[in-house]
Amino acid sequence: MDHLAEIEDMLAQAKLRVTLSRLLVLDILNQAPGELAAWEIEQQLLNKQKKMNISAIYSILKTLEYKGLVQRFKVAGHHAYFSLNKSIGLVKCRCNVCAQMQHMDEALLQQCIVQYCEAAGLKLKSYSTLIDVICQKCSQK
Repeated sequence: MDHLAEIEDMLAQAKLRVTLSRLLVLDILNQAPGELAAWEIEQQLLNKQKKMNISAIYSILKTLEYKGLVQRFKVAGHHAYFSLNKSIGLVKCRCNVCAQMQHMDEALLQQCIVQYCEAAGLKLKSYSTLIDVICQKCSQK
């Protein structure tokens, strides 16, 4: 199955109508190596000669987030970043000096969070964590 067919299937499973706008936004997020801000999605659309209003992008992202297809990650005082929802959790490390964001492989952390919630009788829906660090590049300055 090609990636556009997979995206169409994702929309169908979420009981969302397949529209060109949703396909374009999900395709960009699918191809992105990390999270993207809405303005970055708009820029990538323009690079592909596709024009979409930023408010339409936000509306699509809000709908996709509500349906669980997209994760939103917001850092206080910064833009919200979006990615495909590939897991129940999101852990990011942000450099306090250069603000570079890095995705952390959170398999062990997720296991601990799931176990804690089960032990406490809580139903885990999702989680996001931001860890402030100083990256290797900045620590060498």
